[in-house]
Amino acid sequence: MAAGLNNPYITGTPINNKEKFFGRDDLFRFIEDNLVQGTSVILLHGQRRIGKSSLLAQIPNFLSHLRQFVFIPLSLEGQSHGSLADILHHLATGIVIRLNLPEDQVKIPTKDALESDTTIFSVDFFIQLYQVLGDRKPVLLLDEFDTIGDRTDQTTTQDFFRDLQSMITNQPARFCLIPVVGRRLDDVKILVSLFRQAPRKEVSLLDETHTRQLITKPAEGILEYQPSAIGAIWQLCAGHPYFIQVLCSVLFEKARDKQEDRVQDWQKITEEDVKKNINEAIERADNGLAWFRQGLPIAERVVFAAIAEMQERFHPDPWKLLTDNGVVLTNELYEALETLKTGGFIQERELSELSRDRPYSHAIIVELVRRWFIRRHSLRTEILELDRLHPEVLPLYQQAKELQEQGDVIEAIALYEQVLQINPNHFQALLGMASACLEDEQFSQAVELYTRICKVDNLSLRYREAFVKSLLGNGRDFMQTGNFVQAKTQFLTAIELEPENKRAQQRLSEVEAQLEQQQEQIRASLQTLRNPFFVGAPVPPEYFVGRRSIIATAFDQIYNRSHLAIWGNTGVGKSSLLQFLASPEVWQQYGLDRTQAIIVTLNCADIVPFTPDAFWREIVSLIKNEIGKNDPLHKDIEQILHSMSIVRNDEIRFILRKIAEQGKLVLLLFDDYDTALYPSENYAEDEMQSFLSDFRSLAVHDSGKRNLSVIVTSKKRLNDLGPRPNPNQSPWYNHYLFRQLRLFDEQEVSELLGGMPAELKLTTELRQVIQEVSGRYPVLLQNACYLIYDFWRSGQNLTIENFTGEFLKAIEHIFQVWWLSCDEAEQSLLIFIAISRLQNRLQKRQYKFLDLESIIDQNERKLTNLEEMGLIKRTTQLVTTNYQFTSLMMEFWVLREIETSDEEKLIRWNQITLNLMSLPQADRIQFILRGLRHSKEASASVIDWLSKLAPSTSFGMR
Repeated sequence: MAAGLNNPYITGTPINNKEKFFGRDDLFRFIEDNLVQGTSVILLHGQRRIGKSSLLAQIPNFLSHLRQFVFIPLSLEGQSHGSLADILHHLATGIVIRLNLPEDQVKIPTKDALESDTTIFSVDFFIQLYQVLGDRKPVLLLDEFDTIGDRTDQTTTQDFFRDLQSMITNQPARFCLIPVVGRRLDDVKILVSLFRQAPRKEVSLLDETHTRQLITKPAEGILEYQPSAIGAIWQLCAGHPYFIQVLCSVLFEKARDKQEDRVQDWQKITEEDVKKNINEAIERADNGLAWFRQGLPIAERVVFAAIAEMQERFHPDPWKLLTDNGVVLTNELYEALETLKTGGFIQERELSELSRDRPYSHAIIVELVRRWFIRRHSLRTEILELDRLHPEVLPLYQQAKELQEQGDVIEAIALYEQVLQINPNHFQALLGMASACLEDEQFSQAVELYTRICKVDNLSLRYREAFVKSLLGNGRDFMQTGNFVQAKTQFLTAIELEPENKRAQQRLSEVEAQLEQQQEQIRASLQTLRNPFFVGAPVPPEYFVGRRSIIATAFDQIYNRSHLAIWGNTGVGKSSLLQFLASPEVWQQYGLDRTQAIIVTLNCADIVPFTPDAFWREIVSLIKNEIGKNDPLHKDIEQILHSMSIVRNDEIRFILRKIAEQGKLVLLLFDDYDTALYPSENYAEDEMQSFLSDFRSLAVHDSGKRNLSVIVTSKKRLNDLGPRPNPNQSPWYNHYLFRQLRLFDEQEVSELLGGMPAELKLTTELRQVIQEVSGRYPVLLQNACYLIYDFWRSGQNLTIENFTGEFLKAIEHIFQVWWLSCDEAEQSLLIFIAISRLQNRLQKRQYKFLDLESIIDQNERKLTNLEEMGLIKRTTQLVTTNYQFTSLMMEFWVLREIETSDEEKLIRWNQITLNLMSLPQADRIQFILRGLRHSKEASASVIDWLSKLAPSTSFGMR
């Protein structure tokens, strides 16, 4: 491992170092001009993740020559729930701490005093501040300013703004305010009205020159970006600093890996390097991109998704694409397009720019964002969100549903029509009305409605049965009126939806008749040796293998005092990784001094029940154990621990500041952080929101020298866990760099197998068997190797049969955990995948599905979840996509679950399959499941397959 090549690109946290900040010269000139002219308020605004917090952090650096001003960085993050007194106390405390003022010069007003009289802040506190500063004017740099406008308690918001307005009016020459707003100003009218006279400036994309600097300067002397690579990054990121940093961070890591592998010209970054790493950059930026999307209202998301798909398909018109997908075009959608253009998210292309390969009229400005939207949020998914566009129709829709359930379909249809008049894209109402029309035998209307529903969700199997009934009824009506051509069209459509529908075939035959038409050595030496593999506990650092890239990323974050969120399924090695990161030897390898760090490792699942107070007390206690009794801080910590009151955030800040004064870093390593993201009877939702907001504030907006780095692990991405963030505030997970801990690659598997004693030489067959049964899952690899070693050490004969039998006993509980972590639909998909592979393995037609491809297409998101969990993998042959288990033993376990299932399980599985497919398809699956029940044929086929890999009766070592 190379020491000294720290990743210089910063993602997820504001840039505080002047040398790492590029561009924004026009903004600094704008701010300077207005400050010198005596402006009281300067309003800055911009898109999310555009670099507003970094800009605020750099104002004191770039305007340091303005000696007559004192710049005070502050943040209102986390102030969306407290009282006005809490907000003012927070600001006063921040000012005093930032300026490092002694208490005898400027006294921080207490919350109680502010509760009784808020003018203590605007008058008394500021008079003391002015006296201390003398001729210098304080400039308050307020980050997350729009947080205050998002409060449910608008009285506090109005009082706070009134106090600010009073200060601006009464003390115009004494101080200056520079607030930053993370939304379009039209969306925050109360702020615009408050600062209507204030000069304002947008924090926008970087130009091409500053983009080039941001790409090349941080890694100057290390990497050499070829002009074509810089051009490719510009095309992908369009000057968006966050995405430039993410993409360049990935490129730096890949180059560093090449350097470690002694690849020639590793330092040269080519256009091909950029293209190869786009997907990883998109994944790294996932939480930032999700936050980017949440900032768009529903109508804008739909239009944005339509334009993203339009570019993907080379479609010329977003409106035609939307109507093709069942959307009725409304004023909200037309207005959304204009808002996206003025907001700098999309651009209209000139007629001269259109061509055969790029015929689209509009384009998303940041290509990386467009690609993420295509991968993570399909147009159909966004279209279905239009249900929520007019929340006022919800009572009307609920009333219609109740009337339909009571059998009053005529009245229900009338109410559904009212809902659709207000919101013609309310697809639940559309579905309800279609169902009601079918019940009332209004077949022609039902066919029209289901046709539109299938445009919205044309791969969905849930509505096909009802649609087919409507088509058959409508066809019958046409036959009765003698319109046989129209009747045939209805029956052909029904058969296209359900090819095996006997009734449709019969009707088609009837209508065709009317018209006249027609898919084992060295075991002794092993007795004295210890098993070098580890089961049931984290792997010790000295036996740890692989993970070079993510380890380097972790030390980059530690070095930069930034934060990292590592996610991956159970058994992928998260606990072992955290233990490795805390090892002194590893720190030495990376050129860092372990003695200058206080490292706290905690498994959050060990705190039972989990509460914020129990969490912080455990942290404080572990810090006390680390610092030693002679440290002056030891006594302060004991007082905190012995106190009966809840551990407060300011006490944690106090501890961090004291440690920072010693020049030491605090590294918090939290395993199973998921525990903190689920409410319980001891841990309410509001308490969780406050805890996470406070924790983020502690990590990002600490008042003293930054000396905190946090690394957490979880089973899923943090943005898929915990409370849903307020779309108008920075989310609680925004400061983390996200990295997935994946299955081992081939090199890491080889490195682990190299842990076998030198005397043991594994055969090619056994290596292949290990790969097949483990699927490169670290926990399964450790179990397989541990078991094989034990077989040889004990002198037992190693055969496929006894190995797989013992292996299954050892890891069955892991499969059970994985199975239970899947929802019912995901479990059903695992069953379908297991069954689908039987046809090839057993060559029996009875295991053939009617339409497996439709099931796969309909459930792509669920399948992606299973892929990310490492349970399945995708293979593509020509245009056909297939899925298979990563571990053959997991496949064996699922098939055995089917074989040993009882009647209750079969009935439950049948209910689930009905939600995923048509009735004939579900009946087919049920037939197969019943055929497998109490049979060993399916699971035995897996063992037979493994036996073909290692055909010898006894296999193993050379």
